[in-house]
Amino acid sequence: MRRSIKIAGALTLITGLVAAAAPELLKIPLTLAIGWIKSTGRFASVVQLSAPTVAWSLIAVSILLTGTHAFCAWVRRARSSAAGPWKWKWTCGFYAALVLVLFASASLVGIGHQSGWMIGSKEPVFKRRGVAWKERIRLRNIGNDILEQARASEWDFARLKSDLTTQVATWEDFAFYFVSERNDAPPRIILLPRNPKSQTEIGVVERDTFSTRPFRDFTELLVRNPP
Repeated sequence: MRRSIKIAGALTLITGLVAAAAPELLKIPLTLAIGWIKSTGRFASVVQLSAPTVAWSLIAVSILLTGTHAFCAWVRRARSSAAGPWKWKWTCGFYAALVLVLFASASLVGIGHQSGWMIGSKEPVFKRRGVAWKERIRLRNIGNDILEQARASEWDFARLKSDLTTQVATWEDFAFYFVSERNDAPPRIILLPRNPKSQTEIGVVERDTFSTRPFRDFTELLVRNPP
């Protein structure tokens, strides 16, 4: 009992130190423990099962279990020294153990693959909090500034492009798409972050407004109204 208390106290102390020094490390055991729940939900959302598929699968499993059980019972009866009939729980237990072995093998391969990818990848294991929030704030600030510059230049794209080119930081961080008047659509300037990791939102500057929208496809940049 005292040994268990000591172990629990040591684990609590280690957890507290890790949480204070590097709280991101606690995500590793938490992900290993319950990460499969999110993965299962994502997998279930993309899998579509039909009634015929489920029915044929059940029939195939039933035939497999029945055939295996009948074969094992026949073998057991053929042995004169065997005592008692072959039990269904032995057949089900055999296939349950086989499924667990297959899942364990697949998990081992997946862990090895992901570990190798994490070791060889140049991506950071942990990301700083607030980075995405700062990127959104930066997109909105630059978009509002571009809107003011567009109004000041009376939507002269040549002059506006020249002014933007002088802003090296802005020009390097964002790609600008100038959409002129066509089919009664107002002039528009589209701000697309050059960093693919920041391309969750784009900025759209129109005649009197600036707005953001989710970025899903490049062709949507030229769509007049967002879907």
